[in-house]
Amino acid sequence: MIDHRPPSTYLLRELNDVEVALDVSFIPQTLGWKILACTALVVLGWFAFKLAKRQWQNRYRIEATQALLSMHLKTDDAAYRTFSVLKRVLCYLNREHAPLHGTAFLRQLDHMMLPEGDRRDDLKSTSFRFNSDLGQRWVTSLINPNEKLEQHELEQIITQGVHWIKVHQVRGKLNDV
Repeated sequence: MIDHRPPSTYLLRELNDVEVALDVSFIPQTLGWKILACTALVVLGWFAFKLAKRQWQNRYRIEATQALLSMHLKTDDAAYRTFSVLKRVLCYLNREHAPLHGTAFLRQLDHMMLPEGDRRDDLKSTSFRFNSDLGQRWVTSLINPNEKLEQHELEQIITQGVHWIKVHQVRGKLNDV
């Protein structure tokens, strides 16, 4: 402990003591700032929760995209595996899509690319439709071993599948998984 005494020499006799400034608090002292900080934390927490919920609900898109992009086109079952990934996504979104196959499956893929409330059969907003000649040949190649798709056709279907996974519109609630 330091003992403060007046100076004992004549050299320091006319000096004044310097007052120590009060400590500045980093916590606001007024109630208004505390309310504003609490409100900001609640709003920030709400936005973080909504973002996490959106990411969690859309994780199937990332997994399905990775499955399609990691596929080897040279294998014989690439067309079937593409169908399988898209079918699993449809069934994840709504279990009622499980029995769909053929033209009904292709129409459902096209339907989910339309904006909400738009029930047109033609898709002018996209350059590719699943329910086309190529789409019909793709579904036929799943059943008929004599019908084979060329590699560029399969690449086009996979590219459209990835595009569909990224932009499709979810209507209604997701299945509880």
